[in-house]
Amino acid sequence: MGRFFARIYILVVFLVIVLPISSKETYNILFVQSYTENDTWSEELNDGLRKGFADASVSAKITTEYLNSRYWDKDGEEEVMRRICRRAADRETELIVVSNDEALYTLMICGDSLPYNVPVVFLDVEFPNAEIMADFTNITGLTSPHPYDKLLETAQYIFPNRKNVVLLSETTFLGKKGGGRLLKNNGLIL
Repeated sequence: MGRFFARIYILVVFLVIVLPISSKETYNILFVQSYTENDTWSEELNDGLRKGFADASVSAKITTEYLNSRYWDKDGEEEVMRRICRRAADRETELIVVSNDEALYTLMICGDSLPYNVPVVFLDVEFPNAEIMADFTNITGLTSPHPYDKLLETAQYIFPNRKNVVLLSETTFLGKKGGGRLLKNNGLIL
């Protein structure tokens, strides 16, 4: 099923250890994806999470919400996340799972109390914001590798005569971190 399934499966095994096993029949889980249900990997993530809980014999009612971070600006993302949190609180959510950097970051800064009150587990995050995360005692997860060396090797293979690299980056936290990591790891300068 690919790398997403493997990560989710590992995550669920971890969650089974973290979640207190009680006489409760079904756990209410909120799964927040950074993008939309139309992305090719979206359903694979949902299936992997469901399968992971099922394989661990944990009954889970998983509600998936999509941040659609490509569409919203920072303020819009925060408002969407606050609404997601309010709906999740109304459902008495007991665990939040987030995928990708945008969902984790926005969850931590949205100002809602839910992420402080229930466990939060992230996956496929490249740059967890340690400074903001320090305010939370209930967040943990899996980070993704930074394949920038492989990206440059592939570019050099495809275009062996090219000597310059043009880096187009956003001024967002993720844009700065990603661009900085690419430059630092490869001895490049602006």
